[in-house]
Amino acid sequence: MGGSGRLARMLRGFWKDRPVSWLSRAGGAGLIANDPLNDPRGLSRAAMGQGAVLCLAGIVSNTADLSANTDLALAGIRAAAEAGGIPVLLSSSAAVYGRGDRSWTEQDITRPESRYGQAKLRMEDHALALGEKLSVPVCNLRIGNVAGADTFLAGWRQPFGLHQFADGTTLRRSYIGPRALSDALADLLARGRQLPNRLNLALPGAVDVGELMTCADLAWTPVVAPHTAIPKVEMDVALLNRFHSFAPGAGEPSAIIGDWRRWKETGETP
Repeated sequence: MGGSGRLARMLRGFWKDRPVSWLSRAGGAGLIANDPLNDPRGLSRAAMGQGAVLCLAGIVSNTADLSANTDLALAGIRAAAEAGGIPVLLSSSAAVYGRGDRSWTEQDITRPESRYGQAKLRMEDHALALGEKLSVPVCNLRIGNVAGADTFLAGWRQPFGLHQFADGTTLRRSYIGPRALSDALADLLARGRQLPNRLNLALPGAVDVGELMTCADLAWTPVVAPHTAIPKVEMDVALLNRFHSFAPGAGEPSAIIGDWRRWKETGETP
């Protein structure tokens, strides 16, 4: 679900040889046309015979009606139930964690500050309730910043201002590169019934965004960070390591930028 979105277009470049059915409202080359909220039967038909449902469809703008994130997730779960109770993996976000100077685990109590983070947390809770009711395994994937589909690398325009704190650091965020994401998701989809209800999906550690952009040769200008800026959002990936392992050093800025550059060379851009 969400086959025409940023993450899906990224994954489609890596999964060309995989038996994946991609859905989007408008359809198009390589896409099945389906509006999941207005054509639930069509969504159920598409789910028949599949091993899992991956829901990448969603609303990200804080000015939009974010309740659609919940509606889309529930539509995917109902379709999975019609298809025999196949597992559902939902794209959630690190935004559910909010503010805190620690490495967040899936068990931590979350207090998201943004409307988007609050909407994603509501989506998770409603999805788990419906999944339990319909006997559908549901895993909410709390995905970190994806290089190439993020605000910083993908959103770079000159001049680019970046929040900087008094100690000279910029924002620190959990990240993952395009190839690292596609490999991890492939493993998780294959193990859908074994997954927990919530799972952080990112590379180990958190990177300084300014360092990441400098490594990518993208110029930026420091801007004094307002008090509302969240200095660090780092997700603990110990639980993820039970299902997928990354190469040593994969979380270093140079490795993330190398992954991003190799993906850009393929021409498969969001």
